[in-house]
Amino acid sequence: MARKLLTLDTINPLIRNIQDSEMSPTVRRAQEIETELRKGIMKPFTEVIRADINDIQAMGQKPITFIRQSILNVLNLPQNEIPIGILVPVPRDPAYSALLDELGMMQIDYYLEEEDNWSIKSEELSIALEMASRYCIPKAIIVINPGNPTGSILTPRNMEEIVKFAARRKLVLLADEAYQFNAYAQGCYFQSFKKTMMQLGPPYSNLELISFISGSAGILGECGLRCGCCEMVNLGEDVVKVYKKSICIKMCPGVVGQIALDCMICPPLPTQPSYQAFIQEWTDVMQSLNEKAIISIKYLNEIDGFECKPQTAATFIFPKIHLPEKVIEEAKAKGQSPDTFYALNLLEETGICTQAGTMYGQLPGTYHLRYYEFYV
Repeated sequence: MARKLLTLDTINPLIRNIQDSEMSPTVRRAQEIETELRKGIMKPFTEVIRADINDIQAMGQKPITFIRQSILNVLNLPQNEIPIGILVPVPRDPAYSALLDELGMMQIDYYLEEEDNWSIKSEELSIALEMASRYCIPKAIIVINPGNPTGSILTPRNMEEIVKFAARRKLVLLADEAYQFNAYAQGCYFQSFKKTMMQLGPPYSNLELISFISGSAGILGECGLRCGCCEMVNLGEDVVKVYKKSICIKMCPGVVGQIALDCMICPPLPTQPSYQAFIQEWTDVMQSLNEKAIISIKYLNEIDGFECKPQTAATFIFPKIHLPEKVIEEAKAKGQSPDTFYALNLLEETGICTQAGTMYGQLPGTYHLRYYEFYV
């Protein structure tokens, strides 16, 4: 047999050693239980409640008609001896860790301040940056606003602190603003980092910023259409040209995904026939999300040992759970994190599937669960 050219020994070690964004143990077990229920195996419940799924349409939300009608009608980074470092929030979407591994970059964790509605403290950023500077060259900071999985939104003042920190430390600001349309709590509104920079004026308005938005997440909920876009602010033309050259050698999103993205960027105008239905559906979704968040937090906070911060945006709830020492010891004896142990037992006894906070990162000694509020 001819010798293979591509083997685990010959492929790029950076790709080979990518940290797997593995499936949550509770999700894996939930799938097994669903199979067992279909086979007639008796459980204390008749169905698994998928409180973990971030797919609002799968949970029953009506899709935005305008997008569906429109569809109907119509990374190569050189490796330095010293790795590049990127500041990443904790908790965060686990996909960031896998992506940084693939690119050969070092992840610099900074912890969000849970007791202050998941705010970002410049002191925490400074500590994380100073410690990491011994091992890497910090180049950028990722900020997720509205938060995933925290369901929080940063205040304009906090955003100003972050912009000033990034400018002072010469960091590119990468703003994940995928859930920007999901700021639904009363008195709560989304402000982009671009607007914050421009309001501050020079030198902060000259900060290099890349902001991201997605049609696959947030209020549109078109999870099956992988589409998104970014805006580059204050980047040099030569850098933008290199970036465009890089993405042009990759496969583009499917046509239907591009149509959905165009619908998100250019929604119907008041003079167009689709406008009234679009606005009504949009308003209904926002109202529904707000009501579900209020109900979810109310009942979660009534559970002994649960502590849930007010929900202001996105579609996630990330309550802290206070577990008895006996439970913590039993979890460790089984080689599981305490919140994973709790989530698995919750699934087995009630059929409710959640995600353990361990999957997203959390302050050592604290435990969380991530609920997707649309299951309410």
